[in-house]
Amino acid sequence: AIADALGPNAALFSTLPDGSQALVVSYANEGEVEEQGVEVGINFYATDRLLLSGNMTYFDFSVISQAAGDQLLPNTPETKFNVGASYTGNSWDASVRAKYVSEFDWAAGVFQGTIPSYATVNVTAGYDVTDNTRVGLVVTNLLNNEHIQLFGGSVIGRRALATISFDLE
Repeated sequence: AIADALGPNAALFSTLPDGSQALVVSYANEGEVEEQGVEVGINFYATDRLLLSGNMTYFDFSVISQAAGDQLLPNTPETKFNVGASYTGNSWDASVRAKYVSEFDWAAGVFQGTIPSYATVNVTAGYDVTDNTRVGLVVTNLLNNEHIQLFGGSVIGRRALATISFDLE
């Protein structure tokens, strides 16, 4: 009855494959923005076994126009930084990487708010037990700096993953 009163092009209704109408509640994301940014990265091979790396990202935007009642946000931070070191030995390798993400606003439907800045440290290690067997360990967010990466999303803490792989050649 409501669909008939509002007509087939009502913004809240969508036509399903069988031709019936369904009520759709969504957020608007309509407008025009100007965006600009830069990404810079560097890899430095200190030795044939040690790699030092880093990168940074800067992003900026300006809203030119937007639909009434809409909140246009890029849902991404203005700045991000990463630094790391990797070492490769004869039968093992390891790496450590640090990441920083600046605070930013988030809006997607009912999920709106500020994502606080956060920093994480990730480590990996691997060892060749034999020519065809390898074990590994990956720990993300080593220092357990609980954070969110999107508003309304899960709280992310430390995670460890151990692996063993076999080459069946």
